[in-house]
Amino acid sequence: MTEINVSYLAEVRIETVLQAVPDDSKSANLRRHHTYGTIGVRDERERSQVSLIRAILERGRCGSDLRDWMYGATNGAITTFVIVAGVVGADLPAMVAPVLGLANLFANGFATAARRYTNTKLARDNYDRSHAKVVWAEDVTAKDYDFSRCLRSPTQAALNTFAAFILCGLVPLIAYLLSPTKLSVCVVATACAFFAIGAVKSRYSLTAWWRSGLDTVFLGMGAAALAYAAGHTLRLLIDIPTP
Repeated sequence: MTEINVSYLAEVRIETVLQAVPDDSKSANLRRHHTYGTIGVRDERERSQVSLIRAILERGRCGSDLRDWMYGATNGAITTFVIVAGVVGADLPAMVAPVLGLANLFANGFATAARRYTNTKLARDNYDRSHAKVVWAEDVTAKDYDFSRCLRSPTQAALNTFAAFILCGLVPLIAYLLSPTKLSVCVVATACAFFAIGAVKSRYSLTAWWRSGLDTVFLGMGAAALAYAAGHTLRLLIDIPTP
């Protein structure tokens, strides 16, 4: 049973007792005790929330750029690996994968960075709008801390995302160029990149680093398997000429 349910049941029980007791001095005292007790519980919850916010801010992680790097790295490695898997599945010429991969790398990388820029700017705009309200100035957390330091620069977030997208997106392409006849080399190299990305992402979750790494590997490999199957199926249906 959650804490909210327990508090609710306790209040209902007290109200039941108050209704059964005559409205004399004893019941009045009980009512006052119930009122101040409820206020005390609410104040205690507010103090607990402020303490939690203070602990998060003091760790200094809210303004970290690592999240932007992880976002770009994951998308970059998956999208280019999917292209390589699809080309191999369709048995297309070896140079198709690097050409399509590089074109996608910069075009999709720019689009991903633009989305990151838009989302980060939206977060800053929401903060500015909330900060302009009188109620924000009266909030206890705003008196002790400046939440603006938790907001990243939209331009910096976009640049970090684009750089991570390019760097990690090159891993499948380079591995494929080194061994275009052996997809296993590309699979192993990209799987290592996925695992490293997932392990670093575990800093922002309660998941163990090895489990987060494996989850990212399964995610990337699942997307590549679908691309390979789609390419192979289209080759059978369309009868693509053998290079």
